[in-house]
Amino acid sequence: MKNKTVKIIALISFILFLLSGCAENRPASSPYNSSPLGVISSSTNDSCDSADSESSQPSSSTPSENKDKNKNNSSKNNSQNNNQSGSQEPDKTPSELYPAALTQGGTVIGTTSKGYTITEKNGVTYVNGILVVNKTYSLPENYASGLNSLSSKAFNKMKAAAKKDGISIWISSGYRSYKSQKKLYDSYCLRDGAAAADRYSARPGHSEHQSGFAIDVNLASTSAYEGAYKRVGEWLEAHCAEFGFIIRYPKGKESITGYQYEPWHIRYVGYDLAVAITQSGLTMEEYLGITSRYETAPPIDDNPSEGEGNFSSEPEDGSSSLPEDEGSSSENGESSENSSSENSSEDVSDSTETENSSE
Repeated sequence: MKNKTVKIIALISFILFLLSGCAENRPASSPYNSSPLGVISSSTNDSCDSADSESSQPSSSTPSENKDKNKNNSSKNNSQNNNQSGSQEPDKTPSELYPAALTQGGTVIGTTSKGYTITEKNGVTYVNGILVVNKTYSLPENYASGLNSLSSKAFNKMKAAAKKDGISIWISSGYRSYKSQKKLYDSYCLRDGAAAADRYSARPGHSEHQSGFAIDVNLASTSAYEGAYKRVGEWLEAHCAEFGFIIRYPKGKESITGYQYEPWHIRYVGYDLAVAITQSGLTMEEYLGITSRYETAPPIDDNPSEGEGNFSSEPEDGSSSLPEDEGSSSENGESSENSSSENSSEDVSDSTETENSSE
């Protein structure tokens, strides 16, 4: 009996010794030390396997070197992500383009067919916080005084990106005052008649150029964009949304926008909205659920008296009713056709006003 007791005690001692040795050899981070009944969840096991795999590779880097390495890898990954959608880095517009305070104190005058709120403040109309100007909605005579700074900044980025692709772009017409638009529109009406002019030129107060968000690129000419500037038009259509712009008057949408196709006329709306509108294949009017129709007759006689000019309502080349012979002036005051990429490489001025253009 005594011998059996001694043997049992010895066996227990041996078992305890073995258990004590396993506990000493087990890593402190082992899940067995913290999980009840030694149960390991699959997620814990995966993390341990990952940690073991990493720890099995010796590293001679210091903590500061590792930090720099991680920073470089992060920058590289961000660059790769930006280049997945094209060669240009998207210009993500800051939220201050359409701050909530912009419409505070305004009067809600209705909702669009898409359910967006229409607000009017100081004579300016906003749809879902977005400034809108077309044939239905106008601007006050004294609104704005130059090209919007965000539009200018975005255009300069777009111009630099286009140059890398071998495309030269410049502003032939940016901001245009109410007075300048009236002079321009009246001259077109005298030349072609108001009905024809209304297809390609806005009445004073109804031009997007007065908003400071619209830009005519290179030359306002349909025939030019079918010829010399064809690649410019294709590039703008493919990339302008990456910088917050939309082609404002797309082909085949005249009955909706109120204006004929203008591949040169871009409108700055900010990156997110530009991408959304472009990907939808809709015009701004369709996207927001608004109309673009004049409610009143033309402000001048549709039949100019004899002797005011021998003008035809249709151009000789049949390409566009736009008055192409006047040309568009560039930002530095030279003819746009004579402007080189070197002449147009300076940053856009916020207060530039040019008079010759289309809408």
